Amino acid sequence: PSLYLMITAMGVSIFLENMVYVTLGSHFYSFPEIFVQSTIKFFGSDISPLDLSALIFSLISIYALHLFLTRTKLGTAIRAASYDMTIASLNGVNMTKLIGVVFLLAGGFGGLAGVFLGIKYMVYPTMGWITNKAYIAAVIGGLGSLPGAVIGGLILGVLETFVSVYISSTIRDVFSFSMVIIFLVVQPAGLLGRYLEEKV
Repeated sequence: PSLYLMITAMGVSIFLENMVYVTLGSHFYSFPEIFVQSTIKFFGSDISPLDLSALIFSLISIYALHLFLTRTKLGTAIRAASYDMTIASLNGVNMTKLIGVVFLLAGGFGGLAGVFLGIKYMVYPTMGWITNKAYIAAVIGGLGSLPGAVIGGLILGVLETFVSVYISSTIRDVFSFSMVIIFLVVQPAGLLGRYLEEKV
């Protein structure tokens, strides 16, 4: 069932993307100038105010999500359902409500990331496919592990930058998708994921 939900979500995203494409066209749109074009010294490196703001918001969002998943009943139910939806449902968890909450949270965090991405670059109909990189980061870190997703994102970002600077930016995406294939073959659970055995 979880695989069906994921495929359905991808199908809906493709539908919405094409609706935007048909309605607004393939034009690029820019946000109004919000941040001053300057650099700030941050731990010995030059960083723009936009990137620093994105970093701060990301850290706050990750910590807030961690507290929600570990300190609230709803968060505990989400973690339980991520391991086994059937058992969680048998223990009284309303799966319909839970799935709605998860989609709401995912949409909120995705929207926040999209705002920063749109300000830094531009907004266009097909920009949503950058979520593929989020999936790669989750696979590297371990599906179902919030710290794993963060670590996977950092590893992917550093390695992509290294490949772009020292090899070629044209093979950056090829390198990223090659990484996910290697991890799925060698380490399917990711760096911090857990192997689950189903007894029969």
